[in-house]
Amino acid sequence: MKIVNLLGRTFGRLTVLRGEARETPSINRPHRRRTFWLCSCTCGNTTWVVTYSLVSNRTKSCGCLIGTFHGHTTGNTETAEYRMFRHAKEHAKQRKIPFSLSITDIIIPSTCPVFGVALTPNSRRSRSSPSLDRLKPKLGYIKSNVHVISDFANRVKQDATWQEIQKVADWVKKETAYAA
Repeated sequence: MKIVNLLGRTFGRLTVLRGEARETPSINRPHRRRTFWLCSCTCGNTTWVVTYSLVSNRTKSCGCLIGTFHGHTTGNTETAEYRMFRHAKEHAKQRKIPFSLSITDIIIPSTCPVFGVALTPNSRRSRSSPSLDRLKPKLGYIKSNVHVISDFANRVKQDATWQEIQKVADWVKKETAYAA
């Protein structure tokens, strides 16, 4: 049996931290050993996942995505990721710009990468709400061109001080160098 090193690799929302071989006996295979990996999820939780579930994309999160189907939660509400996905898709269609995102491409960080404030994903729009930003607007909504930042950072061009705009400018300059 070939042992695969998954340390540091990312699968969906999970990043592999370390591995551990464990006995997982069954009736037909009493001495079965499988490798389990400790993974960190983007939501902040950690979980143990067997190799096959990671490499086959069967497990993409710690369980924080359970209860979602195409971004919808099991109730009448929607996830923040789905709201951003739906809005971006509609916006791209209206403006006739490229759109090639999937719901799993939208990952909301715990803090805004521009201002460092905690992002609060809820249905009410506020300065700390997560917002999908296109680094280069003409490129449209493609995975390498979008980032989730605070709504305020995304709207800062409208009513901000030059110091706040400078923070956004510094961040965009750094990120567009990677996107080029």
